[in-house]
Amino acid sequence: MDGFHYPKSYLDAQDEPAAWRTRRGAPWTFDSAAFVRCLQRVRRDAREDVGVPSFNHGIGDPENDGITVSSHCSIVFVEGLYLFLDSPHWKDVSPLLHERWFLDVPLDTAMHRTCVRHESTGLTPESAILRIESNDRLNAEMVADTKHNADVCIRAYY
Repeated sequence: MDGFHYPKSYLDAQDEPAAWRTRRGAPWTFDSAAFVRCLQRVRRDAREDVGVPSFNHGIGDPENDGITVSSHCSIVFVEGLYLFLDSPHWKDVSPLLHERWFLDVPLDTAMHRTCVRHESTGLTPESAILRIESNDRLNAEMVADTKHNADVCIRAYY
């Protein structure tokens, strides 16, 4: 799903680019319609390889066709925060999945891991914490409210 982040150039072209950049990673900063079309194509064209975009947090932009879903795959795992949201386009994801699993990681553990990831891309610890408090934690709390839509909820204890 990360490959469907809107590119920075798109965010910068919005009316309030700073707000879009600050909340990058929130549901509306993804091209959810393109994500749904991609999932539909993977299901429909199971006999063909399908290129899907990837995302490198170090670069900060999606890379077209960075991942190939091989026609030889009999199982495709779809990972992402917003797969269970009941909002435009996101609500169209769930019916495309055969099973819906939710990995329920304690919020503090998830935020610590996010901080480590942010720091690995060059953010200072202070900047990483600010980003988490102004964006990532809000997104994680929203996602936690969707776990009831999963078929299976796996509670992770660390």
